[in-house]
Amino acid sequence: MTKYCKALVAAFVLLYSATALAFNCGPHTLTYVVAKPDGAPAGIRCVKLLFSGVDHGMPTYQLHWYGEGNWGNKGYRHVGFAAQDHAIHNPGGGAAADIYGNGEAFKGGKVNLRVSITEASQAPSEIHVGGAWNETWKLTQNVDYKPLPDPKVCGANFETYEVRAAGGGGPVMGVRCVISDPGSNSSYWYGAGNWGGWTYKHLGFAWPLHGLRPGPAAVRSGQASDLCDSTIGQSCNTFPDRSIKFTPTSDNKGFNVTGAWNEYWHKPQRPAPPRHQEPPICARKPYLPQCNP
Repeated sequence: MTKYCKALVAAFVLLYSATALAFNCGPHTLTYVVAKPDGAPAGIRCVKLLFSGVDHGMPTYQLHWYGEGNWGNKGYRHVGFAAQDHAIHNPGGGAAADIYGNGEAFKGGKVNLRVSITEASQAPSEIHVGGAWNETWKLTQNVDYKPLPDPKVCGANFETYEVRAAGGGGPVMGVRCVISDPGSNSSYWYGAGNWGGWTYKHLGFAWPLHGLRPGPAAVRSGQASDLCDSTIGQSCNTFPDRSIKFTPTSDNKGFNVTGAWNEYWHKPQRPAPPRHQEPPICARKPYLPQCNP
């Protein structure tokens, strides 16, 4: 092989490797890389952010996110939400909880967070997280990161729903990890799975009126955005405000999902315990006439 060919091959391998390792959350959410207090990288955040305007000179935001990465050489993933709304004197109140049961090392319960964004922008360059955590999120286009495999379970911090096609028939095609905010009657979820041969991951938000928590058999509405690029998911759509409808099932253990989607969410079905079978009557009562012909 000539030196030219070797150089060409090396350049191709380098380009391919760079492309394969370049991660982002896709066009429908913002991609942030996480920095520890000492500046060391610790994972990624896919953030759905709504900029509401400026109040008393400070920007107001609502946001929810999916995060994963490595902290102290231990893998983690979580879902969180926050609101920076100075009009109600609640700058940056939020919460997050770990997803676990898929090999993750962290199993932390729901913790309170403080989120600070000082830049009035649709895509702030930095987000500072305090309270139970101490992190800085820095906006990026791509980051050298290999995402974790899809979760199959959510753990005890979430309401978990298995997803099937409308009507509830057919195989399980994904999982939904739902966390709720009782203060705003809203719910947020992370979903992942495979639908029609396409892998997908997304973030969703259900509006007030009980969110996706148990409550009256009323229709709730929401929105969702796919997380998508070559390393994270093939489906790459966004579903706007109130385009997804959730109608509680008759047993109040799930939802018929209509509107932009056509799905059936239900709490995982656990197999019924085996029925106890008593021994034959003659083994129990050998003295009976029919047992002594």
